[in-house]
Amino acid sequence: MAQLLSDLVARVKADVPAYNSVPSDDQYEQAVEDAIDAYSLRNPIVATETLSLEEDTADYDLPDDFLEVIRLRAPESEDYQAEEWEVKGDGTITFYPTPDVDHDYELRYCARHTGEASGDDISYADLTDTDARVLLLYAKSLCLQLQADKAARDAWQYSEGDQAVNKTAQAKAFREMKQEALADYERELKRCPTHGRVGLTEGAKSGD
Repeated sequence: MAQLLSDLVARVKADVPAYNSVPSDDQYEQAVEDAIDAYSLRNPIVATETLSLEEDTADYDLPDDFLEVIRLRAPESEDYQAEEWEVKGDGTITFYPTPDVDHDYELRYCARHTGEASGDDISYADLTDTDARVLLLYAKSLCLQLQADKAARDAWQYSEGDQAVNKTAQAKAFREMKQEALADYERELKRCPTHGRVGLTEGAKSGD
């Protein structure tokens, strides 16, 4: 079942009511979007794309939802075989040596969970109910961190008397709830059916 961004935001708002107007509506939405990105790194989609290599061209754009290479393969009949490849931070991949003929490479990769416009909303077709339940724990932790920061600022502003003590205690409570939400996220993530691989590495990869 597809997940709507507005529904995900509403669920976070219900779970973490605003504290002194924090999070704002925009911050709630950003927390959900950041949670989807973080979840994608841990439980990505496995996708396939054809890269059409051209003679004398070494650099090629990767798909917008690209996270990491799983396999990069050319048909055995092709005249050119890359000795090495490198994924770069600008969303491109470079082949070494530079291709000297035109041909296709099959790219199998880990992909982000991405949304598409659905009226005034955003629909995430690949997110299941289980995915949503787990990633919202991460969104909850982000919102609680915003509230902890707000309570800490308030405690600094009112630094005399019992009010400062109360607001310092509130900031601590928010931080503790954030850690509980993160612990729940990690625990539930281990139980979650995978779309791809869990625990991707960061940075460029090269293949043989």
